[in-house]
Amino acid sequence: MNFPFDRHLLMASFEKTVHQRGELLFVPDEESSPVSRRISTAGYAVRQYHVVENPHSYQTSRGWPGIPSTERGIWWQPRLAIEIVARGWEQFLLIFQALFVAVAVALPACFIKPIQVDPHFGLGVGGLFTAVANGSGERPDARDGGVLAGDLIILLGIGTIFLSLAQSTISLWIYETRDDPGLSRQFDRVSFWTLPGCFLSSLAILGPGGLL
Repeated sequence: MNFPFDRHLLMASFEKTVHQRGELLFVPDEESSPVSRRISTAGYAVRQYHVVENPHSYQTSRGWPGIPSTERGIWWQPRLAIEIVARGWEQFLLIFQALFVAVAVALPACFIKPIQVDPHFGLGVGGLFTAVANGSGERPDARDGGVLAGDLIILLGIGTIFLSLAQSTISLWIYETRDDPGLSRQFDRVSFWTLPGCFLSSLAILGPGGLL
C-alpha cells in the first residue's frame, strides 16, 4: 500500500511441537541474536530486528487417537522479526523523475503572455501526457484493491498540471475578456509560486518520512 515507501516485516518462527509451553520454555538471548551484515535485499535496507518469545495457542489433537480435534494447547514459539524498508529518496526520485520533469515543464507557462496560446497551453498539455505515461508503468498490486502511495503521487502531479492548464485559461480570460493585462500578469506570478508550493508540500506528506 505504501509503495514505493513500503516497509515489510520478515518473520522467522520456531516451535517445539513435542512439548507444550508448560513443559518446555526457551528464553531468547536478545544480546547475542544479531542479524548478519551479509544479509541484503535488493532495493531495501534492514532497519531493525526483534527477538521475542510468544505463546502460540491453537486447537489440535496432534495426531493422537482419542484426543478431540478441539483440544487446545499452548506451545513455545520464539520469533525473529526483521524489518526492511525501501531505500528512500534514491528509489523515489528514480521512479518519479519523469513526473517531476513534467510538472517543472508545465509551470514556466506562467511567464508567457496568455495571448500566445500555443506555448502557454502546449507546455501543460505536453507535461500532462508525460505524467500520465509515468503512471502507466509496472508496479505491485495494491492490497485488497486499495490505492498505492505511488498512485497518489501520480494523481498529485497530474492534478498540479491540470491546475496549471486551468490557470492558463483563467489568465487568458482576464487578459482578453476583461482587458486587464496587469491583473493577468499578477495572477500568473502568484500562480507560479502557489502551484509548486502546494505540490511540494503535498509531496512532503506522501514521501519518505511523511505520513505514509
